[in-house]
Formats: sequence, structure tokens, C-alpha cells
Amino acid sequence: MSAPRDGESSREDAHATALNLTIGESPAWDELTFAEQEVAVPVAAGLTNTAIAVRRGTSSRTVDSQVASVLSKLMLASRRDIMPLLPVAERDRADREARRRSHPAH
Repeated sequence: MSAPRDGESSREDAHATALNLTIGESPAWDELTFAEQEVAVPVAAGLTNTAIAVRRGTSSRTVDSQVASVLSKLMLASRRDIMPLLPVAERDRADREARRRSHPAH
């Protein structure tokens, strides 16, 4: 086996980090405030900021700010990218919420 070329080790480290992030082991998750974590779950489930605000009893602007902070802290460009970074238990909550949204009670 040959010695790694310049930059190869850092690419491997980045790849390993990406693999961890895709299975819900984002170290950045713990950097989120409790409120940001609570907002991230329904965002991952596909709820709008307005719907999240109504459920949480806060303003839409507060949720807008929290979502922006979540995306920034997790270094994401899209709210669709949040789901893979949720810890397993939170991902289960988001999955349940998404199913509830797609099959509302009558």
C-alpha cells in the first residue's frame, strides 16, 4: 500500500465525517439550543415555519430565526438536509410527524 498523497488523508477524514453525519451522529446537534432542536424536528418532517410557530405558541419570525440558526450551525443549505443529521430518536419523531401530516385524522 502506498503512502497517502497530499490532501488524501483530509479527504478521507472528510468522507468519514460525512458518513457519521448521515447516520445521525452530528456533533453539531449538541451545539443547538433546546429550542433549535425542538424546531429542527418538525422542520425535518416537512412542516412550515408558520405551522411550527402555531404549535409552539411562538411567532413565525422566532421560528424563522431558529430555522436559520439550525441551518447555519449544522452547515446546511436546505431544510431538507436536516433529517439525516437528527439523532435516531428525533428522526423517529420526525418520521411519525411526517406520516401524521400525510394521513390526517378525519
